[in-house]
Amino acid sequence: VLSMHVPRHAKDILLKHLSRAFPDDALAALGISGIAVERAMPTELPVLEIRQGFTDVVFALRDDSLLHLEFQSSREAALDRFLAYDTQLYCQWHRRIRTIILYIGVDRPPVAALDAGAIVYRVESIPLRQMDGDAILAIVEHHLRTGQWDRQDRIRLAFALHMHFHIPEDAFSAVLRLTQAIPDPEEQNYVTALILGLSGPQLSAIQTQRIKEALRMNEVLRELGREAEQRGREEGMHGKAVVVARRLLALGMSEEDVAAITDLPRTEIANLRG
Repeated sequence: VLSMHVPRHAKDILLKHLSRAFPDDALAALGISGIAVERAMPTELPVLEIRQGFTDVVFALRDDSLLHLEFQSSREAALDRFLAYDTQLYCQWHRRIRTIILYIGVDRPPVAALDAGAIVYRVESIPLRQMDGDAILAIVEHHLRTGQWDRQDRIRLAFALHMHFHIPEDAFSAVLRLTQAIPDPEEQNYVTALILGLSGPQLSAIQTQRIKEALRMNEVLRELGREAEQRGREEGMHGKAVVVARRLLALGMSEEDVAAITDLPRTEIANLRG
């Protein structure tokens, strides 16, 4: 079952689709040029060896650089957090980084540069709410009606929910209707992955449920459903093993024997004893 927030363990499924959903010119729909995506990169970053941070989306580009996309729903006073992310990205991959912050629900982004003397840090900012969502969806609808589907239409649909609409309440229904109207199942997969992978955290539980109901035969949603079922089975089996381990320990069995019977790691069994 999909929740309002896409679980981290399902991100790899979405990233697989996201990698193919960004042809060289797709982001031009948002005014972003010069992007040639090679693959999606892991977004889990080591921080001081004892903490983990997560960026939003990172792509490896064909020129051996990285594209770091961040989504912001509020204005931050400084760029410190993004600088920290990019520092970790650079230390991990040692590649040039282009960072673009897509502002959601913010009319005017903050200053896009930070001068710390030895470090001069710049990002690109795009306030999505300044874009005309009604006009963007009109382009997509025209392309679908005339058979002129453009790969940039993927991006238009994926980000339309964060643009300005004359009647904001109609935006989600319009995006969902147009997504359902995509005749090519693979293109529909791409758009679904983009909406869930890039805009998922901003969707309400009702909106997520409506996507599931309207696109229930979509391969992306089927994959996520299979992943959720498998995860549930694994967690259920683990829970049963923990119950068995507690009982065996209570009977005085050694941690080594309990580990052999339950397949739980020794460290976990030791914690159960405590």
